[in-house]
Amino acid sequence: MPARVDHDARRRELLSRSFEIFARDGYAACTMRGLARSLGVSTGTLYHYFSGKEAVFEAMFRQLNDEIITTATAELVSADTQTERLHVLVGFVSRHIEQLQHVVRIALEYHRHHNDPESRAWLAGITRQYTETFRKHLALDQAKPARVTTSLVLGAMVHQLLDPEGVDLLEHIRWIEAMTTAAAGEAAVDLQ
Repeated sequence: MPARVDHDARRRELLSRSFEIFARDGYAACTMRGLARSLGVSTGTLYHYFSGKEAVFEAMFRQLNDEIITTATAELVSADTQTERLHVLVGFVSRHIEQLQHVVRIALEYHRHHNDPESRAWLAGITRQYTETFRKHLALDQAKPARVTTSLVLGAMVHQLLDPEGVDLLEHIRWIEAMTTAAAGEAAVDLQ
C-alpha cells in the first residue's frame, strides 16, 4: 500500500525551501524547472501544488511573512512596557537581519517585475501586516506612528543593503526606538 502524503505539509515544506532559492537566485532568474530541480522534485510535482512561478512566490512570501510576524509577536508579547517591546524588536531585527533583508530584496525585485495594481496591492497588504503588528505590540495608539516605524525599519534595512560598511543597522534601530519612544510620550532614549 502506498504511503499517504500530507499534501498541506508537503506544500509548506516546498514553500519554506523555495525562499532560499528565490533569495539566492532572485525572482527573475527562477523558473519552475529550476525551482523543481533545486527542490529535488519533478516539475510535475511542483505544478501539482502551484499553477506557476508567481503562485509559488506569492504563497512562499505569504507563508514566510506569516512565520516572521508570528515569531516576532511571540517575542513582543513577552515584554511588559513599550520600551521593553522596542528592545525586543531591536533584538529580533538584529538576530534575523539577513533573512529580513532577503525578504525586502526579493519583494523589491518582484515589484520591479510585476508593477501592476494587483501586485502592488498584494505587497502593500503584506506591509500593512507589519505595520499592524507594530501598532498593536508596540502600543502605538494610532496608525501613523506604526506606519512611520515600518518605513524607518524598512529604510534602515535597505540603507544597509546599499551601503553595508557605512551603515550600522543597530544604531539606526536605536534611533527608531528613540523616536518611537518620544512619539509615545515616554522618556527619550540616550543615543550617545
